[in-house]
Amino acid sequence: MQLIRAGWIVTVCAELHEISHMDKFIFWHKFLSGERDTIPAFKINMNNAMETFVSMDSAPILPSEYKKDKSSERRAGLPRWKATDLSDAVDNLYYWKYYRSVDDAQPSHDMAIV
Repeated sequence: MQLIRAGWIVTVCAELHEISHMDKFIFWHKFLSGERDTIPAFKINMNNAMETFVSMDSAPILPSEYKKDKSSERRAGLPRWKATDLSDAVDNLYYWKYYRSVDDAQPSHDMAIV
């Protein structure tokens, strides 16, 4: 609201609830496959977004379930850009912007952010 009062035009690009890990996994699998014309290619510019790559690369799926390993967020002394926080921001931005283009990867709304 503060930005609107200050004269900014605000466009909401993400919903206010978390997407399930399975929904994100299915979305990224389809998004990165390059098999759909309705989805733009996903590339990371290593000159000005290296931190994004490092964060996404540091966010593996736990072997026992389809859930992101977020242990890097709790490591003392690890620079924030090497943790998985940024990968969550990328998940949310791209999911809400493109999920309709990825067939059946519809949001399940099974976890709300409070």
